[in-house]
Amino acid sequence: MLNKARLFKEIEKISDAIFYDYSKELEIAEQNWQAICQDEEFPVKAKNSLLPMILPTWQDAINTKTKVDPISEYTLVSVDGSQIYPDRHQGTSCFLLNIGSVILHYGKNSNVKFDSVPYLFSSMDEENSTDVVDCRRQEYEFKAGLEIMSTLVKEYDKPLLFIFDGSIIFWHLESKSPAVSSTYLGKYLGLMHQFYKEKLLMAGYISLPKSKELVNLIRVKLSESVENYAIDNIVDTQVAAFYLNENEHTTLFENHSGIVSEYPEHLKPYFVYFDIGAEIVRIEIPAWIAQDSAQVKLVLSIILDQCIKGYGFPVALAEAHEQAVVKGFEREQFYELLQKLSYGYKQKISTSLKSNKKRRMGI
Repeated sequence: MLNKARLFKEIEKISDAIFYDYSKELEIAEQNWQAICQDEEFPVKAKNSLLPMILPTWQDAINTKTKVDPISEYTLVSVDGSQIYPDRHQGTSCFLLNIGSVILHYGKNSNVKFDSVPYLFSSMDEENSTDVVDCRRQEYEFKAGLEIMSTLVKEYDKPLLFIFDGSIIFWHLESKSPAVSSTYLGKYLGLMHQFYKEKLLMAGYISLPKSKELVNLIRVKLSESVENYAIDNIVDTQVAAFYLNENEHTTLFENHSGIVSEYPEHLKPYFVYFDIGAEIVRIEIPAWIAQDSAQVKLVLSIILDQCIKGYGFPVALAEAHEQAVVKGFEREQFYELLQKLSYGYKQKISTSLKSNKKRRMGI
C-alpha cells in the first residue's frame, strides 16, 4: 500500500530533477538546428565527425518536410504479444506466449477480425530467461504478421500494411549474450526478408520516442563552438517540432547504430518523424520501402488515418494489444488449469507457500 503523504515528501526532495527547466537547452538546440539547415557543408562535417555517437544520414535538405493526407480505403494488420513468464513459485517449468492480432478492412465492405493464439513452451532449458522469452515473443509476433499478410495479399487488391508497436532496430539484442543476439537477429531478419520477398508493406510505430539522432547532429554543430553547451535533456521529437506542422513528416533518415551493420542492405532501417497532431511519432521502415516514395506516402497515409480514427493512436495497435494482453484473472485461470490437468498425469503441481499466501491474503 502506497503512503501518499510520505510519497509527496519524496517527490519534493527531487522536484528540481523531475521538473527540470530545459527551455535554455531548447533555445540553444533550435539556434544550432537553424544553423545546420543553412550550412551546405554540414552533411560532410557530420559524416567526418569523430564524436562517439550514432549519427543518421539523409539525402534531401535536412529540414525538408512533406504533407500527408489520410487514405480511406485499405487493409491494416497489427499483431501484439504478451507472456506469462516461468514462475518457480507456481511449481511449473513452462511459459506462455499469447499472440493477439487484428485485421481492419476499410472501404465499401468495412469489417474487422480479432484473434488471439496461445503458445505454451517448456522452460526446462536455463536459456529460457525472461529476456529470452521476450525475444521469442517478438519472433512470434513477426511470424503471425507475416502469415496473415501472406494470406490477405492473395485475397485483396487494395492497399495492405502490417504495423507493429516498436522499432525495427532491435536494440534489445545488444544487451544479450552473443549466442542469443545472433540467434534472434537472424530470426527477425529472416522474417523481415520474407516481407520483402512477397512485397508486403511493414512499418514500426513508436509513440513518445526518446531517440537522439537529430540531437546528436546538433552536438556535432555545437562542437564547432568554443563554448561548452549541454543539450542532454532534449530528444529528437523536440527538434522535429521546430519546423514540422500537423500532418507533416521529416525527410527520411537512415540509422547507423552498431547492430544495423549486420542488416542486409535492403533491410537497413530508415525513419521519419511524423506530426500526427496529438504528438510527433517515429515511423521506421526497411530500405526497400524507403527507396520508393510512393510506398512511403502510402504507409504514412494509412498510419495518419489510423491516428485520426484512434484519436491520436492507431486503432489497430490498440486493438491488437487488447487481444494479446493476459489479465490477472486469466493468469490465475492458466495456473488452475495446469493444476487440474496435472492430476490426470498423476503429477500434482506443488506451488510455493508464497504463491498460496498471495491468493488467500487475509488478516
